[in-house]
Amino acid sequence: MWAEVIQADVDPAVVTDSALRDAIKATGLPCRVRDKGTNIEMLLIPPDEFVMGKSRGDHLAYRNELPAQKVK
Repeated sequence: MWAEVIQADVDPAVVTDSALRDAIKATGLPCRVRDKGTNIEMLLIPPDEFVMGKSRGDHLAYRNELPAQKVK
């Protein structure tokens, strides 16, 4: 397997939206894994549309995160 499971179940303290928790659980996949080749940690994002990039007033984001845009 290319990844190791870090966390199988969704932590309600981290994912506070119950609908999002349910969507993550419905995939049947672990919510956090680490790529064994790159050691990059990944979080499961269930299929949907969301805004990716810098939000106005986000002073911690980098300039290359503009413009924010909808992705599927």
